[in-house]
Amino acid sequence: VIAVICIFSGYSQLEVGFSSFSRKFAHVSPEVIAWAFAANTFLIATCQLWFTKRVEKIDARKALGAATLFWVLAWLTLALSGLVPSLAIAMVIFCQVVFGIGEMIWSPVMPTIINNLAPENLRGRYNALGANAWQIAGIGGPVVAGTLIGANLQWFWISGLVLTLAIAAKLAIGMDIPSSK
Repeated sequence: VIAVICIFSGYSQLEVGFSSFSRKFAHVSPEVIAWAFAANTFLIATCQLWFTKRVEKIDARKALGAATLFWVLAWLTLALSGLVPSLAIAMVIFCQVVFGIGEMIWSPVMPTIINNLAPENLRGRYNALGANAWQIAGIGGPVVAGTLIGANLQWFWISGLVLTLAIAAKLAIGMDIPSSK
């Protein structure tokens, strides 16, 4: 459940929501959006290994909570880009950088949590369910973002992302996760 919430309110919103909001309400050019995605990609390509080594030393619940809180900060940063025109370009790019930090924490942690929760005989099914979270969120996320942003309900959209991710962070920190098997 936490995976679906996080992927829905995180990753899947980058496909439609981030770009639509950036164009329609922050009034940045497609080139700025491209640079934002480039900054995200560059950060992950150059820092993922460093982050992975550090995340391994942190309790998985806290790491998962931290990843979702970075995504909360990313969406708040995007909201700021729509409120303060003079900061729009910087905030759109910074949104992707902050989101990338959350991604680098999420990537090594979530599969580990799924495998630690799974009984040995059901591990494949648990991993399949984890993969299905991507499909469910990947279908629903763009539909919700496109509908809300298209209807000029951008603040409802961004508030919903922040709220659901904050709830997911709270749930993640409170999870009972067995140690590695």
